[in-house]
Amino acid sequence: MKHNQVIIFVLSLLTITAQSSAQTTETLLDHFDEPSSLWSAQGNSTAQASVENGFYVLRHNQTQRYATFSRPTALPSEGNFYLETRFRINNASPQSSFGLLWGFPELNTFYCLNGFEQAFNIFEFQNGSYRELQPTESEGHLLASGQWNTLGIRRDESGLTFYANGHSS
Repeated sequence: MKHNQVIIFVLSLLTITAQSSAQTTETLLDHFDEPSSLWSAQGNSTAQASVENGFYVLRHNQTQRYATFSRPTALPSEGNFYLETRFRINNASPQSSFGLLWGFPELNTFYCLNGFEQAFNIFEFQNGSYRELQPTESEGHLLASGQWNTLGIRRDESGLTFYANGHSS
């Protein structure tokens, strides 16, 4: 099986006034307790990343904070995978969002699954420009501020499927 490098980012676009946290897991690759993909725990006075009970946990304590915690991860360029991020934003403003950004550097193509305001969108970034892949009927699929949400991406023989709290698009 051919393994090209696929870059996966946990993307956090948050405008918050209180602590938020996220749990991200690479279901088919490794456990964060012993990450073969070199995920790291790092941070500063306003944002902290750590591994807790096998989950990659992000915490932010600043308003208008943009944070991306990332490491390259090798995924099969052909084959199946499932990526998932679980997040909770406390006291979020309407501009708050959280999601997954991943892609294929050799094709200069990246994708973004972005959750915001109790809905989610799917974008493709290719050769310097974004386009929405498909309008989603996702209103109400994400829970309100302070509650845990799960975004997921599955690739199988039928293509890519995007999930928000069990609802697919």
